Amino acid sequence: MPSIVDQIPASLRDRFVADFRHGKYSLLLGAGASCDSTDSSGRNLPLAAGLTTEINDISGTRQSNLADAYDIAIERNPKLLEEYFASRFTNCQPSPWMNKIRSCIWKRIWTLNVDDVVEQVYGDPNGQGQLLSASYSWTDDIVDDFGLQVVHLHGKVRPGSPLDLVFSITDYVNTIENKRSWIPLFFNSWVGSPFITIGATLFAEYDLARAIRVKQPIGKSPSLYITRTIRDDMREQLEIRNLVGIELDASSAAEELFDLTSETRQTARYQWQSTAAASHHIATFASRFDILSLNDSYSPPGHDFFLGFEPLWDDAVNRKIAAFDWHESIGKKVEADLAGGMRQCMHVVFSSNLSGKTCGAYSSAIRLVEAGYSVFKFRGEQTIDVSSTIAVLEGRGPSLLLYDGVADFSQDVYMLLEEAERRNVKIVVLALERSSRRQIVIEDIPAKYLTVHDRHSVTGLDRLSRRSARILVEHVRRHGRYARFHGMGTASLVNQWENRNVFDVMSELEFGQGYRDRIRPQFEALPDDNARLVVFLASFLNSFGYAMPIFLTQSIGVQSRDFRNLSKAREFTELVSIEGGRLTCRYRSSAINSIRAAIHEDVIINALISMMVSLAPYVNRRTRKTRNLEYRILRATMRARGLMSVVRKSKLEYIYDEIAEAYSHESAFWEQRSIACQLAGNYVSATSYAAKAVDLAPKDVRRRTTFGRLLILRSYNDVKPGSPESWDLYGQGRDELIAAESLTPNNGVVLLNRFRQTLLLYRELISRAVDECDFQDDFTALEADIATIYKSCLDSSSLRQTAEYNTVSELYGLFMQLRFVRTGEFDTIQSRHVLSRQPPSIGEW
Repeated sequence: MPSIVDQIPASLRDRFVADFRHGKYSLLLGAGASCDSTDSSGRNLPLAAGLTTEINDISGTRQSNLADAYDIAIERNPKLLEEYFASRFTNCQPSPWMNKIRSCIWKRIWTLNVDDVVEQVYGDPNGQGQLLSASYSWTDDIVDDFGLQVVHLHGKVRPGSPLDLVFSITDYVNTIENKRSWIPLFFNSWVGSPFITIGATLFAEYDLARAIRVKQPIGKSPSLYITRTIRDDMREQLEIRNLVGIELDASSAAEELFDLTSETRQTARYQWQSTAAASHHIATFASRFDILSLNDSYSPPGHDFFLGFEPLWDDAVNRKIAAFDWHESIGKKVEADLAGGMRQCMHVVFSSNLSGKTCGAYSSAIRLVEAGYSVFKFRGEQTIDVSSTIAVLEGRGPSLLLYDGVADFSQDVYMLLEEAERRNVKIVVLALERSSRRQIVIEDIPAKYLTVHDRHSVTGLDRLSRRSARILVEHVRRHGRYARFHGMGTASLVNQWENRNVFDVMSELEFGQGYRDRIRPQFEALPDDNARLVVFLASFLNSFGYAMPIFLTQSIGVQSRDFRNLSKAREFTELVSIEGGRLTCRYRSSAINSIRAAIHEDVIINALISMMVSLAPYVNRRTRKTRNLEYRILRATMRARGLMSVVRKSKLEYIYDEIAEAYSHESAFWEQRSIACQLAGNYVSATSYAAKAVDLAPKDVRRRTTFGRLLILRSYNDVKPGSPESWDLYGQGRDELIAAESLTPNNGVVLLNRFRQTLLLYRELISRAVDECDFQDDFTALEADIATIYKSCLDSSSLRQTAEYNTVSELYGLFMQLRFVRTGEFDTIQSRHVLSRQPPSIGEW
């Protein structure tokens, strides 16, 4: 019988082997995968017909249909039925071939079976392979847990608990209608990432068939359907649904899959997990970090760094990334901390979007791996577990953790460094973040751990220095990627590239001068409006640093078959790359303003609303804690200022109205709605919404800061400064910000916000020459508040020794000048100049 690989179309074989070996595949198991296993008494587990007969025996019925037999039995004798399922489907003995399945590397395991076969095989202490971290039923909350998960789509037997199994038509309907169950996540995964299905009928499953007939796999890696025999009519169904049929029995398939991963099990990426730490700690850590090895880098077929694909570790290993001086400079500083005494620290690189931060981090990491240090890259899929990270790293010597986009996880990094310091574990973090999110990181990480690298301290970080431009010229010539500039001398190219963004230059290298002017015509050449919306949404999410999961295309009406056709269109692939079930705009299409201008605003608004509503199932207590990608995408897209980058502020209230039903229980929703109203000048509604956010999350420092800041802003911007109402608003706002400060005693952002807003009120009182209040007493009280804030800023450890400390001096300097205006020490021209000055802006969340 032909092997799995032989039965896969030749054009897809390399992709399948590469992605399977690197754990990109999910596994779906049906009843046929369990029929070789036995229950606790040694009897084989039944298929549908046998299960129907056994349930009939319990209830005394003669039903031929499993759903009908189960419906009657659960009505007549639910207790006896529960006992039957507990004895028949728990403490099972897995068939031997399941141990081969365990040795493979899976993204997630989904099963249509109610038994505990998967749990038993992974619970064997003598088994090899991944460790199972959690087992869920379809009714459980969606959560990206640590390590490998198994999800029972039709429920699982839990001894002593009521049955939550899916056998009857009513149960099937419930699974489909429950938008917050695991079922929608399965369908999204089915569309966006590759699967191997063993022992499942697929189209005979009522709840799955409806979706599988519409939702087809659309990634580049083939999804496989493995069964002993495939009839001609079944093969036709598989083909039109983009599934590759494999005729092979489960045992032979497991053996081949095991052999395919044997090489992977010898690599550093797999072998490091033999470190001396408890197995559950290793599983937890391995689900969050990948080891960076010079001998085990991975690049999916078709990936081309020079064509604008996201940089990978493999690009650095194969020297495709130009090594600039700042890469070496930061690498040396990180290495010095790794080689020094017991110290925990975080080096963070702040720069603009598309400035080459990731390339620089990989280039620096090459140096450290070559020096013998362990370097682990954070996957960025959900938060870390501090105790497991410490447990794994404390026996490995000095280790570097690489974070690409750290702001969403900076609080976790702080807790990790603090615990590492307490336990004397050597950990250095190299983190990257956009300059616009700088304040979050500065706020969360105490100054004693922090070393900042930005455009003020690193030459050539945001734009190419002259030396960096020369290095890049020589680099692209070595790689033969300079055809469009062939014949131009080095000096001419250096002059042309100096002081430009590195990816702007790289785009021009590949696509020629004036490429930005061609983005809109190429965008308009896409097949239809839906294709343009897909590129727009990908570009929008990329602007926040997130790749777009493919399943989100369905939220705007792009069905999987349409997307599969779209992904083959040259016009589309020149603008977007598809890797790992996610869309990333090639850097030349990153000019979101050019793309936005080609789509009607109402179309953009409706697409954003649909996308945000489709993410509602991913928002729950667990995902807030783990901060998985979908949850972070929602947080980013819900931000009022982010939405304002693509729609007018007058449209924001409509957007929040439309998503209110899905998110009215979320404090972040009300906070962002408050900010939207504030930006539109509707201060009364803004105050009401901000108060609602605080009611929902009274201990959230950010919600309280937003509320307090708004109240003080209203004291000088919404009512007459110096009036009784103005002072009331100021007092309420001051109290809210003081309450926020008490939640995080060293919170520099809160202090700076209070400083700035109080100073703006002070300026307005002076500029309007307020005469209806006790002028001297009010100014004296306000000046005393400012002096108190200034002293608190000086004492703040989160501000001291950071660039933000300069903001304190700037604010205080403006305060002193305003005092001179008030006391008449400046003449008219000087006073007018001082009153026109804006205080330095404070970073937003």
